[in-house]
Amino acid sequence: MALEENKALVRRFIEIGWGRCDEQVFDECLDPACHRHLAGAVSSGQTDAKVAMKLVRVGIPDLEVTIEQLIGEGDMVAVRSMSRGTHLGDYVGVAPTGRRVEIAAVDFYRIAGRKIVESWHNVDEAGLLRQLGAIPASKR
Repeated sequence: MALEENKALVRRFIEIGWGRCDEQVFDECLDPACHRHLAGAVSSGQTDAKVAMKLVRVGIPDLEVTIEQLIGEGDMVAVRSMSRGTHLGDYVGVAPTGRRVEIAAVDFYRIAGRKIVESWHNVDEAGLLRQLGAIPASKR
């Protein structure tokens, strides 16, 4: 698959799959046995990715994802994104606050056979929890 096709695949996965909560796009873009590396754990498959998407959507149902930078080389695509939304439901045990939040993320995707077969997800979870008041703001 050409680099531009890899980048288009990842853009579709993020903007439509995550951004519009479209499970069909997860099926189209993710290999059924993809490995998702996040926070020291490895999650496997489309099902785990869909569960993660749904959990985020419970807490932040109006989530909007903006790709700020997308670059690629060979079979790898890197994305810097910002997600914004309103905390209207339970999120990792934090009761709804009604606060607007911004979540910065950097992801790396490996593509093979026209599918995402591996990803590394780095999200500013601590920054999100600070915005929700779940952990104290850092003092400078």
